[in-house]
Amino acid sequence: DNDPDPMPKFNKMNRHGTRCAGEIVMTPNNSFCGVGIA
Repeated sequence: DNDPDPMPKFNKMNRHGTRCAGEIVMTPNNSFCGVGIA
């Protein structure tokens, strides 16, 4: 959707895919309370 916001709001446009993408790119010790997937 060409939205450059790194922390999108949870709404109809930003649901499953947005959350999955965030988990995939997370790294340990990043101050965002997540470690991603292996």
